[in-house]
Amino acid sequence: MKETKLSLSDLYNIREDVIKKFPLLANTTNFILEFNSNCSGSVLNYKDKTIYFNHDFMNQLSKEERFAIVAFELTRISLNHHVRCEGKDMKLWQLASNGVTIALLNKEGLVFPENTAYFKEAEDKTIDEVYEMLINLKNDGNNVDNIYHEVFTNHSLEKLTAREDESNNSL
Repeated sequence: MKETKLSLSDLYNIREDVIKKFPLLANTTNFILEFNSNCSGSVLNYKDKTIYFNHDFMNQLSKEERFAIVAFELTRISLNHHVRCEGKDMKLWQLASNGVTIALLNKEGLVFPENTAYFKEAEDKTIDEVYEMLINLKNDGNNVDNIYHEVFTNHSLEKLTAREDESNNSL
């Protein structure tokens, strides 16, 4: 269902609605919301305190999905995932952050677009626990691109962890 073209004012209104539902996210109002056609969906830039949204991407989403995407970015800011990433494998830290944040917001009933970094293994875990799980998969010979593929295609790491279990049992 395509809705009317989203304006910048609409984005700020969505943020206000998100903060009404989740008052603890009020500490994120100092971040600027902008449209940027160079990003693929939504991108958080901590350095310049801006959240960039791809206009075409946001326009194809339902009202509920837009709400979820804005809530997702605000939650990541509020949880300070960006502060704790130094010295980490950035791709895996980002995936862990996304997975944990989406799992948390799914529990609150938010509806995300189909192609998100949700995976069931991130449910009820901290970002550190999920990051450690992802690092272990990488250290066990799994390519980071394969890990991403499993998350975005199957929303699960089951195939990769099954391979890990098989190799541990054969030793």
